[in-house]
Amino acid sequence: MLIEISAEELAAQFFEYLERVQLGETLVITADGRAVAQLMPTAEKRSAEEVAAVIEDLRSMRCIEGVSGETVIE
Repeated sequence: MLIEISAEELAAQFFEYLERVQLGETLVITADGRAVAQLMPTAEKRSAEEVAAVIEDLRSMRCIEGVSGETVIE
């Protein structure tokens, strides 16, 4: 299933949309009303439990000393 979403909305609700992609949906990302990219699942489909674990890992990730994964995504 294709879902069209603005880059701003994707940024604001990243984890929600990441979960949807991991469960099999494809996002068409738009900027200024034009499609600019697609975010799609890998060939391997994941269960809801696996998706939740990945999202939790991302939220707790420290990419830069003292900066959380949540802050990096923002």
